[in-house]
Amino acid sequence: MIDEFTSFLETTTVAAAIRQSTLLTGFLSGLHLVGMTLIGGSALVSGLRATRAAFAEFPVPDVTRMTRRGIAIGATISVVSGLLLFAPRASTAIGSGYFQLKMLLLAGALAFHFIIHRALAGRRNASAAAMRVSGAIGAALWFAVILAGCSYILLEG
Repeated sequence: MIDEFTSFLETTTVAAAIRQSTLLTGFLSGLHLVGMTLIGGSALVSGLRATRAAFAEFPVPDVTRMTRRGIAIGATISVVSGLLLFAPRASTAIGSGYFQLKMLLLAGALAFHFIIHRALAGRRNASAAAMRVSGAIGAALWFAVILAGCSYILLEG
């Protein structure tokens, strides 16, 4: 079933246009990096505040509210551009261990950020230890996604 879907995806007009245009592929790749930069920067700021390594003068909910927007915007840009980049090479990407790792880490990072970290950061009475651990895990997950993506591009892309 997955093979049928990836074969279909690779034959779409959109996939063909992207595959045939170096300019379009480059633009989408750059856009994907902008999204990942928003995610990485926002995760770093949120993690630094949650662990009290920086921005301690600002309340955690205030910092994480702003960084949550950055992560949401960055994730939207990255997912849309990533899907478009995926389309022309779906069958190759789906078989890549690095791509599979990146998708697994992405799912984990999104789930952790929007379920656990967000819930803790929104509470003014959350324990400092829980915030530190949550901030460190969240930042580590997002950077693992970025590193897995870089590994995929450099080693298999």
